[in-house]
Amino acid sequence: MKIAELKLIRFGPFTDCQLDMRAGEHGLHLVYGPNEAGKSSSLRAITDFLFGIPTRTNDDFQHPYSNLRIGGQLQHSDGTTLSVVRRKANQKSLRCDNDTAPMADDALLPFLGDVDRDLFSTMFGINHQRLRQGGAEIAEGKGRIGEMLFAASAGLVDLQQLQANLQAEIDGLLKSTLRSGSIHQGIQDYVKHRQLINDAQVTVETWKRSEQELQAKQHQTAELDQQLVLFRKRLQHWQRLQNASSVVSRWKDRQEKLLALADAPRLEANFPDTANALLLELNTQKAQASTAAAELDKLTQQLDSLHIPEAVLQAATEIESLRDRVGAVRDALLARPTVEAKRQAVERDSLDILRDLNRGADLSQIDELRLPRDKTIKI
Repeated sequence: MKIAELKLIRFGPFTDCQLDMRAGEHGLHLVYGPNEAGKSSSLRAITDFLFGIPTRTNDDFQHPYSNLRIGGQLQHSDGTTLSVVRRKANQKSLRCDNDTAPMADDALLPFLGDVDRDLFSTMFGINHQRLRQGGAEIAEGKGRIGEMLFAASAGLVDLQQLQANLQAEIDGLLKSTLRSGSIHQGIQDYVKHRQLINDAQVTVETWKRSEQELQAKQHQTAELDQQLVLFRKRLQHWQRLQNASSVVSRWKDRQEKLLALADAPRLEANFPDTANALLLELNTQKAQASTAAAELDKLTQQLDSLHIPEAVLQAATEIESLRDRVGAVRDALLARPTVEAKRQAVERDSLDILRDLNRGADLSQIDELRLPRDKTIKI
């Protein structure tokens, strides 16, 4: 990442000041000036521009908190650039280049990577005060700045880390103030649980008094339950009345509608079935009529195309008579098996009668056995 431009819009002693760092081939720019010229303020402005203006800042002596603004343009290693303005705010402190709309708080993450404020201040934001602090830390064998400035003194740094680890372990057990640590926490837990045990122990008088209070509360609860049952019954009664009033209202409405239809003819009980049957019959007749009309058209076409000889037309009367006789003959042929069966049954019955009369089983002499009409009438 490269800082291409820094705009000190309203920050510290600056108002509408701009540092253009786009030029140059090596990316190194030297900013110099006399004391109190604003070099340290510019360094703080770079840090606050990248990571946000702190809640409590000393750079509001000329511009109030709400008006603090730092702008700039960042250039990524892939060539992309981003121009933003930073304002003092807990949320949505990043704004677009013209300071008219907010931007996402993580808009600078692709340019910063894993670098946070502390790492940036240590690696790239060392001022004269922090440089002197690093020298003192080297002399005392501690401090992150001293470790970074003189990393070659690995033995001294390792000893410092070991001491820090031991001190952290000691502090975890018991602080020097005897007010924190796992041992102190264990003592507090013991005292707390001991107090809980003491609180749980009661005298006989206290127990009896609590028992009496419990019985009184139970009696009061039973009375409240009875009242609750009565209230619920009353509520159900009123709900039934309310529901009934709604039903009565609907009944009256239906009665008024029925009175309006008093002059309408009454239909029979089976009217729906009769109507459905008639509709079905009507549809059937329509279908049959359509079929008959089609058949009539077909027969008409056949009749128009039919050529009847003159001799056949002259014998129309005989043909009609034969057609009528054909029907009677067809019926006789259809009834012949039945008539033949009846005849055979009558012959069997007649033969049985002749045998009973000892006349022999010969039907050729049957007419001799018939009585004359005058004897039949006399008998």
